[in-house]
Amino acid sequence: MKTLRRTLKYARPFRRYFWTVIIAVFFLSVLVLATPIAVRELVNSIEYSVMHGYDDTRLIWIIAGILLGIYALRILLHFIIGFLGHKYTFLTMRRLRYDMYSHLQGMSPKFYQDKQVGSIVYRIMDEVFRMDNLLAHVIFDFIIGILTFVTVTTVLFIMNPFLAMLVMIPLPVLFTVAKIQRKMRRHNLKAKKHVGELYGLFTDNLHGMKEIQIFGKQDYELERADNLNAKINDHVLKGQFWSSLLKPLMEFMSGIGKITVLLVGGILALQGSMPIGDVMAFMLFMYAVYTPIAQLPRILEDGTDSLTSLSRAYEYLDTMSDVQERENAIEVGNLNGNVEFKNVTFGYGDKPVLNDISFTAGPGTMVALVGHTGAGKTTITALLARFYDIQKGSIKIDGTDIGDMTLQSLRNNLSIVLQDVFLFNGTIAENISYGRKDSVTHEELVSAARSACIHDFIEGLPDKYNTEVGERGVRLSGGQKQRIAIARALLRNSSILILDEATSSIDNTTEREIQAAINNLSRDKSRTIIVIAHRLSTIEKADKILFLENGKVIEQGTHDELLAKGGAYTKLVHAQ
Repeated sequence: MKTLRRTLKYARPFRRYFWTVIIAVFFLSVLVLATPIAVRELVNSIEYSVMHGYDDTRLIWIIAGILLGIYALRILLHFIIGFLGHKYTFLTMRRLRYDMYSHLQGMSPKFYQDKQVGSIVYRIMDEVFRMDNLLAHVIFDFIIGILTFVTVTTVLFIMNPFLAMLVMIPLPVLFTVAKIQRKMRRHNLKAKKHVGELYGLFTDNLHGMKEIQIFGKQDYELERADNLNAKINDHVLKGQFWSSLLKPLMEFMSGIGKITVLLVGGILALQGSMPIGDVMAFMLFMYAVYTPIAQLPRILEDGTDSLTSLSRAYEYLDTMSDVQERENAIEVGNLNGNVEFKNVTFGYGDKPVLNDISFTAGPGTMVALVGHTGAGKTTITALLARFYDIQKGSIKIDGTDIGDMTLQSLRNNLSIVLQDVFLFNGTIAENISYGRKDSVTHEELVSAARSACIHDFIEGLPDKYNTEVGERGVRLSGGQKQRIAIARALLRNSSILILDEATSSIDNTTEREIQAAINNLSRDKSRTIIVIAHRLSTIEKADKILFLENGKVIEQGTHDELLAKGGAYTKLVHAQ
């Protein structure tokens, strides 16, 4: 019920459509009474006419005309229920998907570390789509069933209380429905969990198909997928077992009622205690009583399935990011780029990564972070972007603690080029200009591309800057993708530029050209550059080099100063 209430609350902005459908549902339920009553009047009229020997054809035509008008009205009501019900549903789905995607955009990297992309996409798309069944069908079908049952039952008791009581005898069986529904929901929930895992597995494997083929892991991955499929089938079949048990149970209950009315009503008619028209009306009304009951298993099954899916979708909305903006956070504008780390300590869970890190970096300077893998270099840049919160110490830009800034305004002052470059499925121009919120001229695109040494390559393509790069830039080489990412960062023109192994996939010639461009950028006194590099040739001109080991800065200075010390940095240089 909690999930249902939450869903209806989400749909509240579109309640005018909901109440319009409810009104249509009410009138449709009332019209259910029309056919049995009309048949009753028709049969009783014919019976009376035959017994008294006169022709009452006029009444038959009147009743037929009334029924024709009723069926025409039912067509209109069904259209209103179908169209507005789905409009109400899809507007609500759009709102929920918007909120989910907006919420996921605000989650820190920690949230995504233990989740598969396919599983997340499954919840946003497929799980939310189950709302259509709930809002457009289950709820309205349930309301129609309840209204029909109440109105018809009232009429039956007015017509013949004794026979109506007999019709109600099988209804206590309904108490078994709730228990069966709980079993169905439990298995549906487990099945959907495994379906999400299978989505994630397929997404990972399709992205890594080359690796699967190269390492000959086809059988291994096929077995993993089949095992998940088996778990899905197991829970689906267990849920279907209870669903299949529920349906014949309801049909049996309905059959008992029908036999009772036929037997007792027939006897009463033969005894002259009940008009034949009333017996026929009772039989028709009985279908109106038992049809909602017969549909109840389907409604409960669909409702259980939909609520299970939506509860999983809401789990993401209820998960808060571990990085939160502070109350009254400052909306900073364009910062100068004076970075200060002071006694910063940080770890991932119980695993310490950085210990008492302190350094400064200012506009027009380049600070390089070097050290062996796992020393904490990338973590420093992640903390600067506030993808994680530090545990001790402070990080300031222009004297303001980054924790006191809004996340968006902080990150507006950063440009990052990662070693694992991500390009969006679109054109080269769209990818280079992605970091800019304002419009970008072609001249600006070209300037950034030239600085990243990618312009000549782009001009050699048939569609030039309008060339489609494919999913994740699949149509480009690693070095080409990296240079486009550098152009994207340069065009953003932020005060702080972070290059995390940004030249790792570039040949020596291009590396020298890009390094010259970066050196030129660092001399314009308007940008702070922080570089992470394993290839030490790219950082020889750095104003300051920090050598990290086990999360600590053990050496710092210029390239020449560190070589003169003959310490850890010198050993690393000689090792290359």
